[in-house]
Amino acid sequence: STPCTTVTTVVTCVIGTLAQDSTAVVSLSATASAEGSFDVTSVATTTTADPIPSNNTAGVTVAVVGNSDIQVLAVADQSTINIGENITVTSTITNAGPDDATVVRVGSVVPDEVTLVSATPSVGTCGDMDQARSVACDIGDVTNGTAVTVTYVATIDEPGDIAWSVQSSASQVDANLDNNSATATFLGLSADLSLTATVNDNSVKEGTNVAVTVTVTNLGPQDASGVTFNVTLPSGWESSSITPSQGTCSAGPAVSCDIGVIALNADATVTFIGTVDNDVTVSVSASASATEFDPDDTNNDGS
Repeated sequence: STPCTTVTTVVTCVIGTLAQDSTAVVSLSATASAEGSFDVTSVATTTTADPIPSNNTAGVTVAVVGNSDIQVLAVADQSTINIGENITVTSTITNAGPDDATVVRVGSVVPDEVTLVSATPSVGTCGDMDQARSVACDIGDVTNGTAVTVTYVATIDEPGDIAWSVQSSASQVDANLDNNSATATFLGLSADLSLTATVNDNSVKEGTNVAVTVTVTNLGPQDASGVTFNVTLPSGWESSSITPSQGTCSAGPAVSCDIGVIALNADATVTFIGTVDNDVTVSVSASASATEFDPDDTNNDGS
């Protein structure tokens, strides 16, 4: 092997005799202690006269980058949200080091089911959403052990499971790329209630029992919660019974029912049995509502 000695930053290697048209190779291995650009220069000398000494020197510049573990977390402020309401997704970008992170960028593709209202970084700037629904944010530098955020606000347009992903990168080497992205998930709520009201005999004589059935069906696409409906019975109605298939109802000509949850494609009924105090054509009016957004409220009333 070639004997080499090192004094501070100078390495000297004795090659010995090098025959004409032959080559000797010296490989150096070093560990960088800081980021930056470092010039390495090699100079060859010989005791034999050299007719072209200008080609006895060569150099290379080595760029050393640091190590920064960028970690991303994305959280939605609500797990379920109605159509037409705003959701806030907060992404937190943490630099776990060991070095400072430079030229930090955060990217996100806005889900098709929402309309972006704003993208606001705690530092740096975010551009507008492009045609591919991508939003790019230039954060700048994030020092070791600190974090920045990008907050997205959007309006829910469509029901169903919605996933919002965020990614981040920096100029430094990142030994763990698995934590450079995160996804926030939430559910856009919508439930189409449909109400019908039927009477077993529209024209009855005084004192004759009549049954009125109000049916509320949940056409979805999600379960309907907090379902209520109101029923106005005909003038002169004397109630014998009010029987909901679930929940509770108040008494009186104007009846309010708290039904609770109606599952997707399920229904709930309330049956009213009573008499009228004169010969009349029996008619009722009813309306229903739920906590969830209803995409078609034209079928929420019946008579």
